[in-house]
Amino acid sequence: MLAPSSKPGPAHLQARTSAAHSFPGIPHEERDDHDRRAARRVGSPLTEPVAIALGGVGDLDPFIALLEEAADWLWSRGVPQWEPGSMRAQRSTLLALARADGLVLARSGETLVGGCTLSAARDPVWGSTPGSALYLHKLVVSRAASGQGVGGRILGWCKGHARARGIDLLRLDCWDGSAPLRAYYRAAGFAELEAAPSHGFQVRLFERRVRHEQRA
Repeated sequence: MLAPSSKPGPAHLQARTSAAHSFPGIPHEERDDHDRRAARRVGSPLTEPVAIALGGVGDLDPFIALLEEAADWLWSRGVPQWEPGSMRAQRSTLLALARADGLVLARSGETLVGGCTLSAARDPVWGSTPGSALYLHKLVVSRAASGQGVGGRILGWCKGHARARGIDLLRLDCWDGSAPLRAYYRAAGFAELEAAPSHGFQVRLFERRVRHEQRA
């Protein structure tokens, strides 16, 4: 699952969440090699345009299935991002987000090809950092849609959504050990900030100002 073949994107190098667990036996050099190989994999061309919109409670289980597909694929390749089964275990939390208009979905025709969650609730990993922000998590792109810019389009939609709500910043974090993933978010216009501890891991904080910047 991933983004453009020339850039490692969220589909294989999925943004790391607090539910992830490490692969302590895999050295960083090997992890980076997994990242580079993943970034070269591209899905079949999509036959219908991609539309992005808020989802609802009825969309939750397909979204969780997509997250679990990503988790299985990543772990099968030794990429320490999401633990298989951890997304299903978070169903109650994801359900609350879906009920609060916090589920973003990308579809090609009737097919779900990606998505993420958004929340205005302050993420604890950001501590007391000031700013009006939406927090983005669980950015995922299906294997079938990898390499076709879906992740970037989801990020762009979230930027516009935050701006429309009068919110200043879009924030996310990812696993600090993936240089390609960090480069992906920098290329998407996010400022790379400091690393922070989260559930025994180091994550890298990113934010993008969505108000007071010229529209692309």
